[in-house]
Amino acid sequence: MNFKMVVKNMAKSLLNDFPVPTYEEWYQAAVQSLKGAPFEKLTTQTYEGIQLQPLYYSSPNTTHQYTFPGEYPYVRGTHASGYLTTPWAIAQEIPYADPQAFNEALRYDLARGQTAVNLRVDASGKRGVIIRSAADLKQALEGVNLADVQLFIRADEASYDLAQMLENPDQLTGYIAYDPIAILAEHGQLTIRLEQAYNQMADLLKWRITNAPNMEVIAVDTEVYHNGGANAVQELAFAMATAVAYIRQMTLARSFDFDVTANAICFIFPVGGHFFMEVAKLRAARLLWAQVIKAFGGGQSVQKMKLHTRTSLFNKTLLDPYTNMLRTTLEAFAGAIGGTMSMHVTPFDGVYRQPDEFSRRIARNQQIILQHECNLLSLIDPAGGSYYVETLTHDLAKSAWTLFQQIEAQGGMLKALKDGFIQAEVEKVAAQRNENFAKRKDVLIGVNMYPNATDDLPPRQPIETTNVETPFKPIKQYRLAQPFEKLRYAAADHAAKQGQRPRIFLANMGALKQHKARADFTIGFYEVGGFEMINPPGFDTPEQAAKAALESGAGAVVICSTDDTYPALVPPLVKQIKAANPKIIVILAGYPQDQVEA
Repeated sequence: MNFKMVVKNMAKSLLNDFPVPTYEEWYQAAVQSLKGAPFEKLTTQTYEGIQLQPLYYSSPNTTHQYTFPGEYPYVRGTHASGYLTTPWAIAQEIPYADPQAFNEALRYDLARGQTAVNLRVDASGKRGVIIRSAADLKQALEGVNLADVQLFIRADEASYDLAQMLENPDQLTGYIAYDPIAILAEHGQLTIRLEQAYNQMADLLKWRITNAPNMEVIAVDTEVYHNGGANAVQELAFAMATAVAYIRQMTLARSFDFDVTANAICFIFPVGGHFFMEVAKLRAARLLWAQVIKAFGGGQSVQKMKLHTRTSLFNKTLLDPYTNMLRTTLEAFAGAIGGTMSMHVTPFDGVYRQPDEFSRRIARNQQIILQHECNLLSLIDPAGGSYYVETLTHDLAKSAWTLFQQIEAQGGMLKALKDGFIQAEVEKVAAQRNENFAKRKDVLIGVNMYPNATDDLPPRQPIETTNVETPFKPIKQYRLAQPFEKLRYAAADHAAKQGQRPRIFLANMGALKQHKARADFTIGFYEVGGFEMINPPGFDTPEQAAKAALESGAGAVVICSTDDTYPALVPPLVKQIKAANPKIIVILAGYPQDQVEA
């Protein structure tokens, strides 16, 4: 018997010496550890309506897709070899308005690890490059061999005109992303009639068939819903409903072949901060698309979703902006594990200024490190087989399919938008997110938890508003951090006028152990609003605390101690403060229920 067999037999013998634990045994131990609290305390309700369990395991109810990468329904990826032969493209967007400035930055970045061109065209220059002519486009792409790198273009209603400007389109791979329904959802209207938009989409499709067979020209981009607060189920359902709307317009109304149309569609998903949810979202997207195409009778090749990602803007912050690097690293990791084909990582400063060389380099290197230092290119679907991820993928797909069918029953995506159903569904989830964020059930570090009180605020960003009546109700685009950012800027305005930020004095009573817990909570609670917190050592008497509070010049005082000491401390302390300055606000840390509600 060789050495390997000996070791294997020893391992079997050792395992036989220990009983195999069951789920029921674990469950009983978990319930016992809760000391009377219900088991549901260990579960988590998500915005998707999914109840996350504390433990996932193999059982008769396990919902795994027992398939391999490259096999229907493509949950594990559309290529059998995954990233081993086809790494995801590092497609960093460079939002410089001037074509020459864009070109210089692009060539610089391509020489330092970027592997694709990501060109966003914007006539205003606020969000992308100003391209008014073929000469502008040529200048933007000067010196770049597009036969060697993929080209991703977002040009909205200018998509067809831009396609006509491209040289040697038969050598190009990538996409020209045109998604008129997403434009309607964001702005409430198009710059052209909807029928014209569909005709332009048809022209793009003809251009693809004749000139650029490897360029997708119909996009389904869920960023508008994501940035409105939508959950993963909604993103998936809206994506499927939008794609089906385009298929019907091209095949039924304009007589294009089904497979030709479906093969021209690509999907762009933002990736947010809930890591496992986002991984499952991308896996579920491939499953749903394969099912949609199969239901239409489409061929096997077009059942494979062309999936691209970008990190979320919804959870990015003006405050403590370097934390955005940590957020986008997690999101890029989720995008890679989820099987993206290309990815844009938002630079950490992208929400408040034009990214510079440093922030572009960090964002680019985040992807390069994932590929070459984390060795993610050496694995095929590393999430496959995880009971948690597989179950979450199944639950997302099931819920999204139900919502997709509901939208179809209402007449499709466009009708659901026109009737306000889509907007109302997104607003429900956004309201839940806003409430939980305000109560710090949801956290953004540096914003509503652990703020950097000495942080220099970037220039205030104007919030674009419009009162123009539109045919469709727009989905409000916002970032979760904005209400707290508004507080911090208000505190900064106060400092500019008064010479200091609004101040709060902590009347810490007694020894450290008597007041520290509530003092720490109070500091964290008020610092997120930009208040300057005065945190002295504990006072022995109410008289000492009142004197120090009045001398501090603070507009508010928070009394910090324990419930059992409050009856003796609070009345004389409040009386002395109010007698000297009735305008001072006095707050009690904690909630001594038996005293307050007596």
